[in-house]
Amino acid sequence: MGEQFWWFYDVIVIAVAALCIFITAKKGLLKASFAVVGYILAVFVSFSISSGIADKITEDAIRGSNSQKMHQTLYDYKYSEELAAKIEGLKYNIYVSPSALEDVYSSGEDVDYNIYDFLNKLSNKKVDEEEVFYEKLHNCYAEAAKSLISRQLNQYSAEYAANEIRKDPQTFWQFLKIISDPENSQPGANFLVDHYLMTPYRTYIRLIVYLIAFVLILLAALAIAHAAARNDHTDNGAVTYIFCGIIGIAKAAAIVFAIAVIIRLYVIMGSNKMLFFNHDVIEKSYIFKYFYQIVQKW
Repeated sequence: MGEQFWWFYDVIVIAVAALCIFITAKKGLLKASFAVVGYILAVFVSFSISSGIADKITEDAIRGSNSQKMHQTLYDYKYSEELAAKIEGLKYNIYVSPSALEDVYSSGEDVDYNIYDFLNKLSNKKVDEEEVFYEKLHNCYAEAAKSLISRQLNQYSAEYAANEIRKDPQTFWQFLKIISDPENSQPGANFLVDHYLMTPYRTYIRLIVYLIAFVLILLAALAIAHAAARNDHTDNGAVTYIFCGIIGIAKAAAIVFAIAVIIRLYVIMGSNKMLFFNHDVIEKSYIFKYFYQIVQKW
């Protein structure tokens, strides 16, 4: 989807690099030296403070709001009904009672096998090979959870939670045990938020904080650099141009990194489904993908 446009990302990198080299060469070595220090400070300071600020905002403001939304969702909709519908979608030609299914997984122990055994007894035969069934069941856990989460929260966080459930379904058994008691919708909501929803929101907020901090610190640093090098009358010889070119590349790297952060935000907001802003397109690029991969690891 949109993969034919991968080259545009590398064009951005080359254009930014060429522009930075050209502008830096015109400004002179002294001013360029002061400016590149500002770029470096902007990158490293923004990177350093963004994590702590994002953690604080996520814990103090986002966690409570998301927990309340998930509490309302679990109060209005039963997870057992969502899971039963997903299992019936496996086309084993059996009706799965949500209440009976709830009884099966309420212990929170050996849930995969208990559900497998339950379905085999319902159908009077083995519904599937055991390992094959478990893989399908884990996907059912994930899709049912995603369906509930996306009713109140964004698609990115719902898909992140689903992927985490697929990776570690046994941890999710604890959630199944908690929500077996209808009075436990709030503890169930807290479990979802703490185990699956804090990270995607923290990532989203950290990206925004980084961009804001980067712009503010860079503007301040450039103002200081401009004032400090106001009376620069250095002759621009060949060596000066070479050093200015190197400095220009460093500045371009900082700018492209900020662009990668912006692109990452668009990918998240579009749940990786937008025509141009998706992982498949970015991964086909030759240069830009390396900047994006660093951002993606946050």
